[in-house]
Amino acid sequence: MWSEELGRVTVDGKMVPGYPQREHLVADLLRYALTWPDRAHLIQGAVRLTAADVVAAVRRRAGELAAGGLLPGDRVLILAWNSPDWVIAFWAILWAGAVPALGNPWWSEEEVASAVGLLRPRLVLADDALRGKLPPGAAVAPLRPPLRPPPRPSCGPAAPRPDPVRRGEGDPAVIVFTSGTTGWPKAVVLSHYGVILVAHGFLQLIHRLPHQLPADHRGEIVLETAPLCHVGGVHLILREALIGGTIVFAAGRFDPAEVLRLIQRERVERWFAVPTMAARVVEHPDLARTDVSSLRSVTLGGAPVHAELMRRVRAAFPSVHRRINTGWGLTEAGGALTAASGADSLSHPGSVGLALPYVELATDAKDRRSAGELLARSPAQMLGYYGDAAATAAAIDADGWLRTGDLGHIDDAGRVWLTGRKKDLIIRGGENIAPARVEQVLLRHPGVTDVVVVGLPDADLGEAVGAVVLTGQGTSLTPEDLAPVMDGSLASFERPTKWRFVTDPLPVNGFGKVDRASVVAHWLAELGARTQRLGAETQRLGAETHRLGAEMQRLGAETRR
Repeated sequence: MWSEELGRVTVDGKMVPGYPQREHLVADLLRYALTWPDRAHLIQGAVRLTAADVVAAVRRRAGELAAGGLLPGDRVLILAWNSPDWVIAFWAILWAGAVPALGNPWWSEEEVASAVGLLRPRLVLADDALRGKLPPGAAVAPLRPPLRPPPRPSCGPAAPRPDPVRRGEGDPAVIVFTSGTTGWPKAVVLSHYGVILVAHGFLQLIHRLPHQLPADHRGEIVLETAPLCHVGGVHLILREALIGGTIVFAAGRFDPAEVLRLIQRERVERWFAVPTMAARVVEHPDLARTDVSSLRSVTLGGAPVHAELMRRVRAAFPSVHRRINTGWGLTEAGGALTAASGADSLSHPGSVGLALPYVELATDAKDRRSAGELLARSPAQMLGYYGDAAATAAAIDADGWLRTGDLGHIDDAGRVWLTGRKKDLIIRGGENIAPARVEQVLLRHPGVTDVVVVGLPDADLGEAVGAVVLTGQGTSLTPEDLAPVMDGSLASFERPTKWRFVTDPLPVNGFGKVDRASVVAHWLAELGARTQRLGAETQRLGAETHRLGAEMQRLGAETRR
């Protein structure tokens, strides 16, 4: 039995909000999948693994990792694309008592090297295609096929491990990377207690705790197109193990046509995606000839969700009209801080919902009507940034309040309304991009005197990466000239797609720092002026066309006379 009421519990000697009856170890959550041993649990292309297949593969892989010298508490970096192998590796590391660290497969070689240097992992489990990004000397092993025979007899040192290694619920469970304003990805450490608390809280909200499921519960078929290396991917894996769901993965990089094919072929009922993905799918020409009637729920996260996108998703998938779920959170908070159901999104468009039961929210605004930086306090938030005590202290004050960097206000009903971001991070298609990191790379070019990287509004991706490059007098640069310094240093999503090359000094504020807001405002004003000029020219050409048409009609009439 899992508690249905929030209370106070003791974790590592401290009293915190929590559920008295709960699981204490993340690895133990996988056992629940065995309630439905023959049900498909992981699907990708021709690979279809039942829950029993997955648990057997996890036990076998955990035994192999332990036999290879992996010790409880060791860190293991996963650097791979979404796949059943990724999920099995994640569970196996936890089963062996170690800590999975989730690398982003889009990282550049420098970012991979930074993560490896910070964590010093005992092992890196990597896709073959990504092994070349690893620095020399890194201990690496491939993500092996999950259903291979054991390499030794069952009585040997690599025998499958039947039960998880026991750990304390306050111990580190998983490390998830997030970009910070300093540029390099930061390693957020989440505890077993915090990870389980988020999963418990969500299932309690929707009345789907394991003991609440009916005897004939058939699970749900979910399509995951967002990266598993994000904190949302962790919670998806846990949720579907607990409620007997089936997770469907695309075969490769995101392709809206494939998403539609998978929804039809696998009869997908729930789709987890970032807003950019949803926008591309609802605009794809295959939508009109695809049977999407099975889809009953869409969960969007990772970037702001605009009201217009919500309207388009509802129009594209009529069966999810009241079931587009959103929310707000950040990796440092354990993932989610608020949740808005489909009904709440309809009645209060623009709000990101109410705080989860164990979350406290506040702002630093002078009054409730003003926007301020949103602050959060929750036992699910991070233990800290791995290897960076100073950054941890800057993010969480002595009373436990986490500075989110997001601006907004909380209304009288407790709903949260976001109005902007205090931090400079750019969110492009659900990926966080640190401007300082991109600027550092571009400044390596000898012709670049100064540079500022900003986010610009983009209808498709939410934000586009723009770079204003200050060149020396007499120096002429193009984006192609800067490509060599970006190659191998920036992930594809970090590269600027909009450029301005200037010779006048960049604007600065009273502290002598580049005034990013002024840069964006000036750029947008230029774009607006250009649009106005084009509009005026279009009107002039239209008037001229109308005049010529009238003249032709007059000449035609004279010719007939």
